[in-house]
Amino acid sequence: MKLNTKQEELFFEILRRTGNVTAGAEKTGLKRSQLYHKRKTNEKFRLRWEEAMNEALDHLESQLWSKALGQNERAIMKDNKKTSADEKAEERLAIFLLKAHRPEIFGDVKSRHKAGDVEKIGSPREKLLKKLAAMRK
Repeated sequence: MKLNTKQEELFFEILRRTGNVTAGAEKTGLKRSQLYHKRKTNEKFRLRWEEAMNEALDHLESQLWSKALGQNERAIMKDNKKTSADEKAEERLAIFLLKAHRPEIFGDVKSRHKAGDVEKIGSPREKLLKKLAAMRK
């Protein structure tokens, strides 16, 4: 089965909103293997995939920022079927996803260096880390 333009557009829309390849495959009537094969063999498709995933991750990151700043408060009561434990689990899952997909920003020091460490030498963060390392000595 070959992907048509309509299927591709729907897939990328779902991937942008959810970051979920399986959901995109199901909604388009395609197999995940077909999508992964096209990503592997078609540079334009691969770039669109990366862009859609980056948008999904941006949205996830934005939600966590809002929550951290207290701008995304929801009533958390058992009557609403959502407990504080549920909220904490959602936050941990979101952080896990960001660490997995953006290790250069959210990973531990080792994974940031393995991911190419996009930070500039001499950045304020880098200077602070050097100062802290010197203080430890």
